[in-house]
Amino acid sequence: MEKHTFKEWMIAVRPWSFPASAMPVAVTLGYVLANHQQADWLNGLWALLN
Repeated sequence: MEKHTFKEWMIAVRPWSFPASAMPVAVTLGYVLANHQQADWLNGLWALLN
């Protein structure tokens, strides 16, 4: 099995798409926090990381 290059890893990870996928989660968590509502923060963090 051949070793993958850094460029191949960056293409697979797609770091430029992270802000677009993380923004809905961040906005929702911010809304819940601002309205003093109860939230499952562990699931929120999990959604942000996935």
